[in-house]
Amino acid sequence: MDELTEARAELALLEDQERQLLECLRNVRSAIHVRKKRIGELVKHAKNRPISRLPVTTLYQIISLVVNGCTGSPAFAHRHTKRLLASVSRRWRDVILTSPDLWTNIAISPGWSDSLVRTHVKRSRECSLDIELSYWYREEQFSPRFFQLLGLVISCGYRWRSLMIQHNNEKLEERIIGSIWNVMFSSLKRVTIHITQQSDYPPFLGPQHAHTLEDLDLEDGIRVDNLSAAASLKSLRLKYSLLMAPRLPSIMSLRALTICGSNCGALLPESIHLQLLETLTVVLDDPQSFLLAIVTPRLGYFMWSSPTADVSWSKTFAGLGGKFPNVQHLCLQRSPSSLVYEGIKNATPVYAAFPGVRHMEMHARDFLPFCVVAEEDGSTLSTADRWTHLEHLSLEKFGCFDPNKILVKWLRIRKLRGRPPLQVTLSGFNTKGPVLNSLWLISLYNSLCECCVLELKYLPLTFNINLTLRPSDSDVYGNPPIIDIVESTIRSELECASSGTYG
Repeated sequence: MDELTEARAELALLEDQERQLLECLRNVRSAIHVRKKRIGELVKHAKNRPISRLPVTTLYQIISLVVNGCTGSPAFAHRHTKRLLASVSRRWRDVILTSPDLWTNIAISPGWSDSLVRTHVKRSRECSLDIELSYWYREEQFSPRFFQLLGLVISCGYRWRSLMIQHNNEKLEERIIGSIWNVMFSSLKRVTIHITQQSDYPPFLGPQHAHTLEDLDLEDGIRVDNLSAAASLKSLRLKYSLLMAPRLPSIMSLRALTICGSNCGALLPESIHLQLLETLTVVLDDPQSFLLAIVTPRLGYFMWSSPTADVSWSKTFAGLGGKFPNVQHLCLQRSPSSLVYEGIKNATPVYAAFPGVRHMEMHARDFLPFCVVAEEDGSTLSTADRWTHLEHLSLEKFGCFDPNKILVKWLRIRKLRGRPPLQVTLSGFNTKGPVLNSLWLISLYNSLCECCVLELKYLPLTFNINLTLRPSDSDVYGNPPIIDIVESTIRSELECASSGTYG
């Protein structure tokens, strides 16, 4: 065979291979088309993923819990969270867009546009609205923009459920309050006004304008010398440098009262009768006069928080013997800067004022004097033992400041006397230290478990894990052996800690 014939034969062979390859390619493409079509049909008729199978009502409840659980400014937090959740899927977006309750928080603030406010008003339909007037810092952007935005919701005043006014330029506060001065709010239930500039008590808080008001929170700026509120008011918080407490008797419907400031001036003993009050929080530099003046036969919860560093219990609760016999939950909080260490004698006035306590809540160090027997009184009982119905003890910031184990000894003696087991909750541990590795904490845990029902709240469990990865361990996040190694290491750390053999 000559060279030409050989070349033609090779060409024919190559052309034949080309035809075969093209035929194979066509077959592959055809198969791909068929498979894609089949996959599309399967996806179309396949069962939804578990999260997509949730009923609309259940999905709405989940989304609502997430949105309403946001921290910070409600209107801004809701807006961001809704946008984030709506991006999950079309179904989630549709649920959010068609749920009026998720569009009730509206901010009249520089960060909100006219269209955004209109959208919330429209999508909320006839649901009650939560309005926030805040973050107006610059005078040049206030007018007319504030009034344009306010005009979009003021026509829905009958739908306002709550109103919050705070975080504004002090020069603009009076104009903001004045913009709704005489507006009627027939459905308003909650109001928070935190301003610094002095303003008369606004008519829109009065019983004629807000006859359904239940919760009111005011600070220094609003004058309360002519305070008046609807008979429906149940919760009141007042924070003032000098509070005119004599106005309180006019609010007979109160169930909860928080009073903050320096003092209430000179008050006559038993001059303030709040017959329905159940919860009282006092944050006063000098609470003595107020505590002597108030009469609260139904009070069940009392919290005292000292804003100053040098106030002792003996001074605060002196002369209040038997004053609050029905208080079952007592919470005493000291100023973080306090250097006062209460003695055994200082614990006695607390018991005298609150003889019926069932749940005591305080700093762990401050409770130690309650555990010690005052030998000079000839008694064999500590102050805490006198609370015969004590059931629950909540202690914060428990540390190594009890080298003599006063608390443990008291609990053991209590158990030997046949008293019911006390529930003890410890919280506020130092998160900066290696708590899990602390032999002190392990010893404390073992000791307390013998004589009470122990709960460790918000206990940080931290330790280091050192892993050596081989070249074959390529998929660190999904490789079962790696997961097994981590689980085994954690288990070993916990076992060592629980047995006290760490390290």
